[in-house]
Amino acid sequence: MTKLKNAIVKIIPDLEIELRNLRLNGSFEGCSGFVTSPVTGKVAYVSTDTHLSEASTAMYRTATISRDFTGGFNRFTGYAELPQPIVDLVR
Repeated sequence: MTKLKNAIVKIIPDLEIELRNLRLNGSFEGCSGFVTSPVTGKVAYVSTDTHLSEASTAMYRTATISRDFTGGFNRFTGYAELPQPIVDLVR
């Protein structure tokens, strides 16, 4: 969670980032949450849940509000590339 948050903040420092770690049986299995642009009002949902998805991909999509878990269509990318598509989605 912290690594993803820091990578996003390096691109655009003033984004609102609400991420939380996901735990399954006491072990960390990625993170999920929302990234919101205060300038555009656009919201992105992101999930790096390694338990349900393939271990090398993360999912992100548009959302209408920062509690919308059923937003736009799912998009997938590698973990290393994840910060830039999220920022592009909320611009």
